[in-house]
This record gives sequence, C-alpha cells and structure tokens, in this order.
Amino acid sequence: MLESYNKILQRLKSGPLVKEMIHHMVKKAQNTLQPDRKLWIYSAHDETVANMLMTLDLFEPHCPPYAALILIELRRKEDQYFVTISYKNTTKEPRLMTLPNCATLCPLNEFINLTKNIVPEDWEKECFNRNEISFSDIIGNYCI
Repeated sequence: MLESYNKILQRLKSGPLVKEMIHHMVKKAQNTLQPDRKLWIYSAHDETVANMLMTLDLFEPHCPPYAALILIELRRKEDQYFVTISYKNTTKEPRLMTLPNCATLCPLNEFINLTKNIVPEDWEKECFNRNEISFSDIIGNYCI
C-alpha cells in the first residue's frame, strides 16, 4: 500500500486524475463543461483508492476494502463553488473528510491552490525525466 509514499510518486500516479477532476469542476463552475454532465464516475482498484487518499493527505493506514469509494463533489452555495471529499469503506454512510489547511466545505479556488503541487503540468515530461526520480524511489516501490 505504499505506492505513493512520496510527493514525486503522488504527483505522477494520482496527479493526472486530480488534474482532470479540477478541469471538470472549473468548467462546470464556469458553465462551459462540454458535454455538460452532473456526474463523473471513475472505477479503481484498492491501490488507486489508497494512492488518491495519500496524495490528498487523507490516508489513514488500512487496505481499502472491496467497493470502497472516494466522493469528490463540487457544490454550489449561492454563487460560490466548494469541494467536499468523503470516503466510504464500510456499509456505513460516507465519512466527510477535511483536506489539510482547508475547511470541510473547501472553496474551489482554495482546493485548486492546495492541490497545485500534485498536479503535473506535463505528465510525460515529468514521468520520463530520470533526473528527478532516484533509483531508490523506483526500486523501493517494488521491494516494499
């Protein structure tokens, strides 16, 4: 479960998905999302769920069970947009999470600002830049 144990791996593994989600939320808030959808659903393995929680600094050590889910929702209150994050890993109701340095109802602009370091500008360039990832980062990933 340590696939994204450092900021470089978090940026490369979960960053592109966070980037896509932010793109959709910004377009929705601007009323320019095409096609205009209310819901995006992504399916993932337990490792990907854990990696996303690690990337958002919301991970509590555990193995996400089958059918665990993360809800990242764009909400509108009056003319402002907010992001909420919930996690469901049992048969109970999803648990509302709080992104570090933000409120539970995190303003969209603040969410974007807090996640800017995990969103790659050019994933291919960053992923294949061997100077930024050490051998121990790569081999450590397989030895754990």
